[in-house]
Amino acid sequence: MARTIPARPGQGKAISVEVAMASANTQYSYTFPASAREIMVTLKDSSVAFRVSFEAGEVASGDRYHNVAAGGSFSIDGPLKSNLLYFASSTATQVAVISYLYHNG
Repeated sequence: MARTIPARPGQGKAISVEVAMASANTQYSYTFPASAREIMVTLKDSSVAFRVSFEAGEVASGDRYHNVAAGGSFSIDGPLKSNLLYFASSTATQVAVISYLYHNG
């Protein structure tokens, strides 16, 4: 079971979405709302590693990305460098679980 960010009263609404990653070594992306602050990305299959980057084209064929070990997560607690996050896995048919705190207003 993938880990997600829990709701925290007074700190925003906890949102969790899933993004299907059908193909291996293919860039997928997710756009966070401007008020997203704390984020976490995991895979449903905890036996698979994946890569994340805030730069387009890096996770599929570049070298400027973060490697996330099998069973691990990528997280940021604070303002994001960019609202657009890219991710990929060397294993096909994966599901990325993306969770974040969202402040509306």
